[in-house]
Order: sequence, then C-alpha cells, then structure tokens
Amino acid sequence: MGKSRIRTPLGVLRAYVRNEPEYPGIDICLDHGEHSILLAWVEVDRHGSTPTLKLRLYADCKDDDPTDDRSIAPAELDEYFASLANGGIELV
Repeated sequence: MGKSRIRTPLGVLRAYVRNEPEYPGIDICLDHGEHSILLAWVEVDRHGSTPTLKLRLYADCKDDDPTDDRSIAPAELDEYFASLANGGIELV
C-alpha cells in the first residue's frame, strides 16, 4: 500500500492507496504535527454487480460524515472517454 506526501503551508497532504479487493481506492489526508484529518477518498465499489466510482469529500472539520458523496457510473466514464477519442476536451 503506497503513500505519497506533499508538504504545504497547512501541513502534509498524504495520498494513501488502499488495495482492498471490494473497494480499491485512495484516501487523501492532511497531516498536521501528530494529527491527521481525512479530506477525501475515491474508490471503485466492486461490491455490486457493476463497479462504480465513488467520491466522498469531508469539508467540515467538525463532522466525520461526508459533506459530498457522489458516484460515477461506468456508462458516464465510457461516454467521457469516447468524447476524448472524438476530440473532446480532457478534464484535468
């Protein structure tokens, strides 16, 4: 399980790779001294019959529930990548 770190004026941003079979993904945390806060995670939910890309944002430092919880269906991803193949603009 890999980690990447980037030092910032607010602390160290850390991306942590999770190799869980049903939910592979990446957690993004901010480390400040000996403390850490989860900011976001992105994972592929393989639990159902169709894998789904799930994104959660934790933008309220006083609450451990996500402030935004989204899913991207495989059909949406296919449409986006087909658009790129036909000259669409890449969202980076």
